[in-house]
Amino acid sequence: FYKEIGKWHLLYNENNDQKPYPVKFKNYLELKAPNGSFWADPCVINHKSNTYIFVEEFVYSTGVGHISLLIRNKNGGFNSPIPVLKKPYHLSYPFVFSFGGEFYMVPETRAVGSIQLCRGDPFPECWSYVKDLMTNIEATDTTLFHHDNKWWLFTSKVELQNKELVHTELFLYYADDL
Repeated sequence: FYKEIGKWHLLYNENNDQKPYPVKFKNYLELKAPNGSFWADPCVINHKSNTYIFVEEFVYSTGVGHISLLIRNKNGGFNSPIPVLKKPYHLSYPFVFSFGGEFYMVPETRAVGSIQLCRGDPFPECWSYVKDLMTNIEATDTTLFHHDNKWWLFTSKVELQNKELVHTELFLYYADDL
């Protein structure tokens, strides 16, 4: 995706030629957010011959984002967005992953000072809170990675904040289990 005059655009393409960064975007499908909102932080999941795109859907009138789902249809397009996770506070960066036969999501929940884990219940349209992975933390864009029987958590923590600047730094944590 790219930014053009204050408007975000989400572009989608099945990359069948295995080139990570095609030079031309003419073969991409532009996915447009509804009027009065924008989409950001897409997370694509392919499961059982279906393509799902989870996005932050930020609504200008409320100033709050929630997580929406786009499902690829048989014609190659995508359905209208389905809100799948809404809270009274801002949600973004829907990091979705599969582990042990279940799907999980770690949405950005900096607004409440925690890193939350949700489970698809059932996947992909319903999500239930499981637990806080960390509390008392202003973290953004958390990503989990399971490797060699350890869980690695990458997150950007707010280290300096004032009226003019929010400064974050990347931190890495690990645990033996989720």
